Formats: sequence, C-alpha cells, structure tokens
Amino acid sequence: MRKTKQMLRIVLLLLAVGCMASCTAQPAEIAAYCTEEQAEFFHRIETEQPVCCIYEKNGEASAQYRLTDTQTVLQMAQALQAINIGPKAELASTDSDDVFTFIMADESKYSFCFSAHDFKAKDKNHYQTGNDKALWTLADKALQEPIDESFLR
Repeated sequence: MRKTKQMLRIVLLLLAVGCMASCTAQPAEIAAYCTEEQAEFFHRIETEQPVCCIYEKNGEASAQYRLTDTQTVLQMAQALQAINIGPKAELASTDSDDVFTFIMADESKYSFCFSAHDFKAKDKNHYQTGNDKALWTLADKALQEPIDESFLR
C-alpha cells in the first residue's frame, strides 16, 4: 500500500512537470513580449492606419526603405501582429538586423527589431518567431522597390 502511494505520487509529479513544460512551450502572441509602447501600436491599428513604414535592412550593407502604400503598410502591421513568439533564441546575429518603424498620422513612431528573424523583446532577449512568413514576404517585396534617395538625405 505504501509503495503504491509512493508510485502514485511520482506519477502525479511527472504529469504535473510534463503539463508545465508543455504549457511554457506553447507559442505566445507577440504583444506579450512587447513594450507598452509597442503594444499600444497594436491597439491603435484596430481603429487607425499607419501612414508609412520605414524598413531598415542591416547586413553587410544597410538600406532604408520608406513604404507609403497604405495597403502594404497595413498588411505589414497586421502580419507583424500575427507573429507568434517561441523559445528564446540561442544566439543573436550581429549582421542581420531588420527594423520596422511604423509612423502614424500624428507622427507617433513604433519600432520593432529583429535579428536573423528573431524578435527583440522588451526583456532585451531575442525569441524565435512563428507565423511570420507574411511579414518577411512583404519585407522581401519592399527590397525590390527602388530606394527613395531623397528620403535618405
């Protein structure tokens, strides 16, 4: 009887540990990893559209792209909001940064940083992302557009 109780406790403990591990492994919405300011952006896009997005691609060479097409900018904001955050990234890349800065009509700016597609969270750590294909597809499309040289001066 005593041995059965001890075995039952061990099994229950293992189940509890397994449940806790599976709960923490679930991807979370990006807003949970954002600063208050970044989370505010997601609330704002429910009722108003950003007027532009500045996409900075930093690698061996750096470039800035100013996206002003309202449909593309909104799609990019919505794609960003749809991202899920996974486990902490092991290493941050120093030569593959992407920064998306959304500008609202009142000139408020909201920036989101990625390193090798890993999101830089409010705790300064980088996290792996999921459900991010739409964002990177739009970013790749922006890279095909000519750079507005007047914007860079």
